[in-house]
Amino acid sequence: MPNATVKDTFLMIDKLGTDKMPFFFTMKGRTDAMLEKVSLFKPHFTDRFMQKIGNAFPAHLPPRMKSWRDKYEHHLLLKMAGDGDCRSAELAGRVL
Repeated sequence: MPNATVKDTFLMIDKLGTDKMPFFFTMKGRTDAMLEKVSLFKPHFTDRFMQKIGNAFPAHLPPRMKSWRDKYEHHLLLKMAGDGDCRSAELAGRVL
C-alpha cells in the first residue's frame, strides 16, 4: 500500500506494550477475514482504518529519522552497548 505508515503499530506498542501485540494481530486477522466477505469494505480495511487513526496523532519520528527515511530507501539501526561504536564502524566499512 502506498504511503503506508507504521505509526499505528508504534502507538500500540508504546501505549499497550508488546505483550498485547499477538492478541491484536489475531483480532485483526479475524476481522479482515470477516470483512473480506462483505463487498462494502475494501481489502486491508483494518490496516487503512488503523493508519487513519494513527494520522490523528502527532508525528512520532524525530526530524533526523525523517530525513533518513526520505534520503534512503532502506536503513539499518543498530543498538550496541560498550564499544559498539568501533564495531559498527568496522561492520559499516565491510558492508559499504
